This record gives sequence, structure tokens and C-alpha cells, in this order.
Amino acid sequence: MGYFGITAKQYPGSTKISGPTDRFVDQGIDAQYQYFSDPHTLSTQLSFIREKASWNAGFANGSVDNPSSVLKSFKAKASYYYKRMYGVTVGYFATTGDADCTRFCLKDDTGAPVVDANGQAVGAKPNTSGMMYEVSYTPIQNVRLSLQYTAFRKFNGTSTNYDNAGRNAADNNTAYLYGWFAF
Repeated sequence: MGYFGITAKQYPGSTKISGPTDRFVDQGIDAQYQYFSDPHTLSTQLSFIREKASWNAGFANGSVDNPSSVLKSFKAKASYYYKRMYGVTVGYFATTGDADCTRFCLKDDTGAPVVDANGQAVGAKPNTSGMMYEVSYTPIQNVRLSLQYTAFRKFNGTSTNYDNAGRNAADNNTAYLYGWFAF
């Protein structure tokens, strides 16, 4: 189990090195548990990160809606391997945060926020969550073949019609087939 954090100041833009700065304070915890025996292996991991931003420069120049904001991220996963060859992994992820239309709202071709039928801006919150599933096969120690599926439950703050064009969170679901080689 561990604790980590960072405090950073950032000038807006890529070349400016004077004037007001935005301040970020990130703090997090992470934990891991592993159980090894023959023929079973179990591994679990989790992390939680909380970011507090003070937008001293961003709020003044209009690049954010609020003088401060909070963004939280949580991830957890568990993996089981039989004979260190056949594996199954299940994971959960969630990001939540304060509403900020300037940063998160979907924009149309003119740069204006997309609004829903009620006149509300679409995607004002970064809230996104879902599950990850994976099966893997490790025929030799340094080669793994895996199939991973990510299923979104929520995207940009909602599960249905998140872009006011009929796109649902589940429309972002992905399947990923990959090979892993370690040398």
C-alpha cells in the first residue's frame, strides 16, 4: 500500500514563463496484493487519485469556468492465472469531477457548446466509468496473447445520448487483441 502526491505550478500556453500560474495538487493511494502458489496466482491492484486545481491563470484568461476544481480517478482490477498460463482479468474505472463547460463540453463546428433538447450543455462533467475484461494465454514465460474488452457505462457525464446526436456511452466500447513480448 502506498501514498503519493505532487504539487505543481503551470504557466498557461507553451512558451510563457512569467505571470500567473495554475496550481495542481494531486494526492493518491495505491495498493496491491499478490498470492502465488502452484497452480494458482491472484493479483489485485487499486488506485485513487484526487486532483485539486486552482486556476489562477486559467480563470483570469477564460480558459476555465471556475477558479478551482476537483477531479477524482479510481481504478481497480483483479487477475487470476491458472498454471501461470491461462488468465482472466476484471477491472473497474471511474473518473468524476466538477462541471466546467469550457474544458469538457462538446463543441459544434463554430466552437459553441452542443446543447440538449432542454437547452443544457452536453458533457459539462468529465464523469466516465466502465469495466474492463481480459482473457490471456501465456504459452512461454515472455510471450502473452490477450483479448481485452472495455465496456463504458458512462461517458462525458451520461450513459445515453452524450453528444446530443444519439451516441451512447456503450458506443465507445472496444475490443483489443494484442500480443505481448518481453525480452
